[in-house]
Amino acid sequence: MKSTIMRRGLSGLARFMGLHPDVSRLISGGFRLTNPSSALFPAENLPLASRVIASGMWNYCFFQFYRNFAGPYWVERQYNPEDPSFIPRAGSMLSLNLTHRNWLGVRGPNTPSFALIDPAGGLSPVIGYYSIEIALWKNGRIYLPARGQVKVEQTLQGDLPLPITTYSRDDIHVTWKVCGSPREDGSILNLVEWESGSPGWEIIIGVRPFNPEGAALINDLKFSPDKMGGTIVINGNEEIGLLDTPDLVVCSSLERGDAYFNRTMVGEINCPYGIATGAFHYRLKGKGRIRFHARTYEQVLPPELEFENRSALRKQSEAPQLDDIRKEGEKMREKLIVQDDFPLTSRFRSQDLLETEMKESGEQWARYIQPGSVFQSARGLWNQAAQINKGFVLSLQTGKKITPGVFTYRQFWFRDAAYMISALAGWNYLKQARTVLETYPDRQEKDGFFRSHEGEWDSNGQAIWTLVHFARMTGDVELLKSSYDSIRRGVDWIRKKRKRGYEKRLMPAGFSAEHLGPADHYYWDNLWSIGGVREASYVAGLLGQTGDQKAFDKEESTYRSDFLTLSLEDRQKYGVLTAAPSRPVDSGMIGSICMLYPLDLQILPEAEEKSTVMTIYREFFLRGLFFHPIIHSGFNIYLSLQMAQCLLRLDEVKEARRVLKRVLQSRTQLWTYPEAIHPNTGGGVMGDGFHGWAAAELLILLREFVVADRGDHLRIFSGLKRKELQGAPLRFGPFPIHGGHITISGQLEKSEGELVIEFPGLSQSALKTLHLNLGFLDLQKLNFKVDGAGHSVKGYGLQLKPSADRIRIRY
Repeated sequence: MKSTIMRRGLSGLARFMGLHPDVSRLISGGFRLTNPSSALFPAENLPLASRVIASGMWNYCFFQFYRNFAGPYWVERQYNPEDPSFIPRAGSMLSLNLTHRNWLGVRGPNTPSFALIDPAGGLSPVIGYYSIEIALWKNGRIYLPARGQVKVEQTLQGDLPLPITTYSRDDIHVTWKVCGSPREDGSILNLVEWESGSPGWEIIIGVRPFNPEGAALINDLKFSPDKMGGTIVINGNEEIGLLDTPDLVVCSSLERGDAYFNRTMVGEINCPYGIATGAFHYRLKGKGRIRFHARTYEQVLPPELEFENRSALRKQSEAPQLDDIRKEGEKMREKLIVQDDFPLTSRFRSQDLLETEMKESGEQWARYIQPGSVFQSARGLWNQAAQINKGFVLSLQTGKKITPGVFTYRQFWFRDAAYMISALAGWNYLKQARTVLETYPDRQEKDGFFRSHEGEWDSNGQAIWTLVHFARMTGDVELLKSSYDSIRRGVDWIRKKRKRGYEKRLMPAGFSAEHLGPADHYYWDNLWSIGGVREASYVAGLLGQTGDQKAFDKEESTYRSDFLTLSLEDRQKYGVLTAAPSRPVDSGMIGSICMLYPLDLQILPEAEEKSTVMTIYREFFLRGLFFHPIIHSGFNIYLSLQMAQCLLRLDEVKEARRVLKRVLQSRTQLWTYPEAIHPNTGGGVMGDGFHGWAAAELLILLREFVVADRGDHLRIFSGLKRKELQGAPLRFGPFPIHGGHITISGQLEKSEGELVIEFPGLSQSALKTLHLNLGFLDLQKLNFKVDGAGHSVKGYGLQLKPSADRIRIRY
């Protein structure tokens, strides 16, 4: 019925506008191809999708026709026919950043609002708004980093989420340090230091109406000078405070041309097209510095309101208004809401206060990250990867939510949170993980649906699994008690929902993992749902809810049987678990590996599990990484790391390590990953350029290489070899596990060594054995002495049967 109405509506519109008669058939046919089951589309994604499309149209209309304006980094690469990033536009009508979706999110340690840094150092203090750039000028010529006219290098200060960008050309060297203020007023602090070897150089601070997605319209731009620099006013708001007075100020409009290429002093401009640009020139001599700060805040649509604000509003008289906002059709008519909006501060006029706060911000970030688990191996690159990604995942937990990005993905998903919270908890950030988990009951709808997005049916299983996984790891029974009613209602929702789905036995078609293809009855949804029911049964048993436990066990058993029955024909035909019923073998089957990692459902015969994983590895890996042609169109880091987890579980250790090696080789200079990577440029092609899910997967894999929980036994060092274990002092942990914490330390050399495993409560735990992999040693020739455990040489290591909480191994 809906498709008929759509076809008639499109046909009528086409006739009215004089369009080609095929238009309505092509558009409606396209919708049917991408959504053959007429599944609910996640309406929460509409504001984002509509903004992307509108931005793509604007980009198409501006950047190719006004090449006298310098574009942001991605435009200068993507529009350059000499660059491998070049994309012909022809009649596409959309010009999107499809080659360099790379950035780093930056915030203060006590503020939730992010700024971002692009690969040329361009800074967007407010996500989705204007950008600040640095350019160099000498002898009538301007040098732009985005155009490759200046050497650009980026690094992180002390492996903290604090970027440093350096620019070099001829005899000038410039360093730009950026961080968030340690206070709660939402300031982004900037220190630009230079050293020039000859006179005539100028640094230009550029204010640009662009960002990594495209347009960020500036209609009004004004500079208000004062004794100590001045204030830059953008669209009527004081946004940037300059603490050093520029020698030349140029504000320009579309008609006057790009301010970069104009040296006529103009302190205020209006541009009805929204293309106002500013250039603030500083003449250099020897060494010096330029200091400035900018406001940061969030611009969000009402449906994307912070959860804590939404929860508070429900308890106040404004609640009916919020319910109205959530109604379909209302979302696109609402204006942006500005959050965490503080006025531009004047406190930095005090001498050297900006530098003092920058130092304090770094110290606070270091203290914030310090309680996390330690990864100290003999391989420095892996140590650095652990340290940096701890800071990244921590920074993405703000208030009562955690998000997989700062721009494209600045929203909460139960799906991404399942992995990101597991990373936080697994690396000993228990308070931060619990803060988010405590909100789960309030995130649940009255019917039991754990809703982050409509039409995504994996979320209930993920919400339940994440709560219980945290409790299994930490022993936090109180969290399970306070969440039990939500867990029980979540299982009831799963039971009822699958009765409205495929053969009334599997979940309805949906977009839960949109990268798997058109809306379908994905096994991904059902595997997560089965996992959620299994975990609910564990909780019911733990809390003495025997009636619920029996009901959950029955539901799990029936669900497993239905799953196996409805997937049997395809499994017999292909020998693997595909993405969905009647789907052939394609890269979408990557979603089905969740049966092995992280759920460990043991739902298929081992041979079929291995065949599924190894088929993906053989058929859909390119240059050592998972290449996903569906939507992502690039190398996918987080899915590659999930495959590494599966390979490790299948004892394909060499291949798992090879995947990690390629992942680390694919990082940007700032150690970030986009959701998918262009196979030729190495830049981002999909999603958020600061992908928190990828950072989380990297942390989880590194931990798994050190200590892997296999139920009644632990596998220690199963992913580590000589390069990580020999030649330097070792220390790993404390890692939360089985309600306690395990720490491993010592030093292992070829002929002698010592290792200490500390695990308070180990001897009273359910763990029967620990298998310690020491395959790089000649185990048969060495004499081992072990205190606190019985031991025997088995395979490539020692099998330990603990009798104490501290095990000491010497040889």
